[in-house]
Amino acid sequence: MSTPTVFIFVTGSGRAKDVPELVRETVADGWDTYTILTSNVSSVLSPDEIYNVPGSHAICSYKDPPLNRFPFGTMLVAPCTFNTFNKLALGLGDNLVTSMIADALGAKCPVFIAPTMNYSLWNHPQTRISEAKLKEWGCTIIPPYIDEKVVTMSSMIQSNLNRINPLDFSSNILIKAYKDKKQNDRDRRRICLWFKLYCCYIICALLLLIGLIVGIVVPLELHHTTTTNSNAITTNVLITNITTSSTFITTTSITSTTTSTTTTTISKSNWLINGDAETGTCQSGNGVTHPTGWMYSGSITQVYYNNAAADLSSTDPGPSNRGNCYFYGQISAVTSMWQYINMTNSINPILIDNQTVYFNFSAWIGGYSNQKDNAQVSLTFIDQANQKINSTITLGPVSVVDRGSITSLLFRQANGLVPIGARSCIVMATITRGAGTYNDGDIDNIALYFYQ
Repeated sequence: MSTPTVFIFVTGSGRAKDVPELVRETVADGWDTYTILTSNVSSVLSPDEIYNVPGSHAICSYKDPPLNRFPFGTMLVAPCTFNTFNKLALGLGDNLVTSMIADALGAKCPVFIAPTMNYSLWNHPQTRISEAKLKEWGCTIIPPYIDEKVVTMSSMIQSNLNRINPLDFSSNILIKAYKDKKQNDRDRRRICLWFKLYCCYIICALLLLIGLIVGIVVPLELHHTTTTNSNAITTNVLITNITTSSTFITTTSITSTTTSTTTTTISKSNWLINGDAETGTCQSGNGVTHPTGWMYSGSITQVYYNNAAADLSSTDPGPSNRGNCYFYGQISAVTSMWQYINMTNSINPILIDNQTVYFNFSAWIGGYSNQKDNAQVSLTFIDQANQKINSTITLGPVSVVDRGSITSLLFRQANGLVPIGARSCIVMATITRGAGTYNDGDIDNIALYFYQ
């Protein structure tokens, strides 16, 4: 295997003072290491402390090698400031650092980003949007340590917490990424080869089957035609009557079969994956464990009942059939999760357009004590062109007044006809912090059923 290459991009955060040690570690572990600095790094330490690490290579301008053959290798932005983090998500290339990373993103190179900023900037709406966009583009956001004042590298934690530390190379996160990429390439080539062989096998089998069908059907059809012509004069009236009756009977049978099939294929179970928060891992402490089966934004967490670091106990007012876990807002000011559902996988669109399919949408929604934090769940129907149909159906929000300042979950439900033209839908749960540090909105047992 050829020597792996890593480009370390350093921005003007106070954590830049730990980068020389990171560079020494990458060189010692066999990486061909290049360092690129923003102009603000000089306010934290002398750039020479990074540039002069033995075995590494500095890139200071667009003319420095190996930019004549860039992009290649693995990118690590550590530490990454609020300014650079959002520039990357907006596709800006206004300096050497952002230009090289934009180039690497376009070439699908592995990009790791270790954000470092104060707490309010981490919760800025643009940061949330940028985080989602960078993840969508394939970037790996190395989880920072978060408290009420600062968002920083986990190397700041003086404990034995098992966290990824981008400034502690013993985690080997870049080496793992490099090896994984090579292994994935080999696996992809192997899969492609087997897929091609499988396709050839299927095509040959289909050709053989078609030849067999033609060899059987054509002689039978010729025999049938001959027999029909020989008896047409003497039995014309009788054949006509029998044919008419037979056709009527056949049509009736087919219609009955089709109706039966389309009405019985609608799944009678909850169409949502993990709507009850019982699938996957649940959080037992004060951390963030994102819900299994849902797309998400922010800190929404799948958490155990009776967790002292969260809100609800198993004896608080709520669903009688609750399980072990529920959905909790955690620390983000606004956090959400959502699922996209293709209804036509199991429902004949004709039934929808004939207004014979109904929906039943429900959830248990609430919050903690007299906190003003709240939650809501919505259902939006979408047509074939991915356009919204009619108004969004919203359950909640359940306010502190609705709960009577009692820690509890209240049942909310909506039902009706699936609108004409609907082919899919989106279910979204949103939890909003009204005050304080933690987001104490809560949801459980989200359910969506379709029926005739």
